[in-house]
Amino acid sequence: MSWTAAEVSDMVESLVNEYNAAKYWAAGEITLYVKAAMSTLLSKYMPWLYHEYGDWDDLGLTAGTTEYDKPATCYRIYQILRKSDGRKLRFIPRDNIWKYRQYDDGESVGWTFKGNQIHIIPAPTATDADYAELHFMPILDATTEFPDCLNPLIAAEAATLALLKDKHESVGLYKLKKSYEENVYVELCMFTPQAQFPDYMEEDSLA
Repeated sequence: MSWTAAEVSDMVESLVNEYNAAKYWAAGEITLYVKAAMSTLLSKYMPWLYHEYGDWDDLGLTAGTTEYDKPATCYRIYQILRKSDGRKLRFIPRDNIWKYRQYDDGESVGWTFKGNQIHIIPAPTATDADYAELHFMPILDATTEFPDCLNPLIAAEAATLALLKDKHESVGLYKLKKSYEENVYVELCMFTPQAQFPDYMEEDSLA
């Protein structure tokens, strides 16, 4: 089954007892609560969502340039791989950058963040349009972009935020959220593709 954005909003309105006619919560408020719920749950379940919803894009380097913009749809970067051999560029924490100051410009060995941009270390001396592959968790900014198991939880989370408007807390809604969270954990957290589909080299080693 699949959830539409309208169905998620309808569920929120139903949970706050305004399904037939809006009296206390305007439609725009419901939209804001749903958006806040999506943001909260994307952050909470991002490590598990990445298995299926992770994306990648080419990262081109320009000679003498060290800062590069992240993809417009990027929420969190997971890794940067050199395309020629698959070598992972090391993520360098800021308190370790000084160790790489003596490196001559040339082959990139790592990266860090600078001003919300990707900072390549050391500075490249050649231009390559597809030097690396940037793997990242994309922004999910519509309920239809989330897996079905998360849509009821988005609605319940949004309804919880809506009830804060009149300083009201619902024990029943809290229990409902816990039930939906258990379903999400089973579907997203207890299944990992690595366990079901091992690397081909591992399969060969068992022969």
